[in-house]
Amino acid sequence: MKRINFLLTAGFILSLLVYTGCGSSSADPETAAEIQLKKLQGTWAATANSVKRDNKAEPTYDNFTVTFAGTLNADKSNVETTSTYNTNDQTNAFPTGTWSFDGTSVTTILRGTGIRMTITTLTDTNLLLTFSLNQAGTANRTAGLEGSWTFDLTKQ
Repeated sequence: MKRINFLLTAGFILSLLVYTGCGSSSADPETAAEIQLKKLQGTWAATANSVKRDNKAEPTYDNFTVTFAGTLNADKSNVETTSTYNTNDQTNAFPTGTWSFDGTSVTTILRGTGIRMTITTLTDTNLLLTFSLNQAGTANRTAGLEGSWTFDLTKQ
């Protein structure tokens, strides 16, 4: 009888040790904005013919680069609207500025100028952005930059 009590007690203590050793993680799961921001941050570059306007290559953008930086807001649902991106754009279709995700959609970037860019693809190595500069009364129309733009970029 003593042996059975000893084995039951030992088994109970062992199961307690195993159970407490498993412990639950106190870290909250990453939000969609956190995941997207981690992928997006860094420098992205175009290659020959990877930037197009109205499906035609724009060779002036063959050496285009953009660097995204951002800080998440308090509830980690978006980035702060003061988050920045820097480009080497000389023609102003994609000039340096501020950005955030468009509301809760982490597949749309809202530039500080009000231009919405759709993230068609975002992997660790590839970023495909599309946007339109067909807004009447904007500087882009007077600069001759109107049209549907596609930036197919590679992470540097």
